[in-house]
Amino acid sequence: YLGLIGPRIMSDGEGAQVGAGAAARVTFTIVPSSWLEGSLRWLWGFLMANPWIAVLGLLLIVLLLAWLFRRRFRISVARRA
Repeated sequence: YLGLIGPRIMSDGEGAQVGAGAAARVTFTIVPSSWLEGSLRWLWGFLMANPWIAVLGLLLIVLLLAWLFRRRFRISVARRA
């Protein structure tokens, strides 16, 4: 994470004001509490960066379930003459 820390000039009066700004850049990292959380966060970040992989994965799962369903219940399509 990245943050900027700096002072802010607060004025009580009215009229023209002159101010200056300065800030310090602060970075920090949060470590996952377990390997499972780290792995899930990595997977989530990977899928958010590559959404087409998630779409292809879901399509593959749907096709696999359709194949298993068709095989289990022996669904056939026939034309009437």
